[in-house]
Amino acid sequence: MSLFDISDRAQQLQTDLLEFMDSHVYPAEAVYEEQMRESGDPHFQPPVLEEL
Repeated sequence: MSLFDISDRAQQLQTDLLEFMDSHVYPAEAVYEEQMRESGDPHFQPPVLEEL
């Protein structure tokens, strides 16, 4: 039991965020790491970020 209840809107936003993370962000982590490694530049902005 929590100290307060979140609104329906907040609950939906949380659900949407978690679905986005699971379907897009987490799968892109390996691609991000590979693109960063290939660039050799720690300030490089890999294309996978634009895709997100």
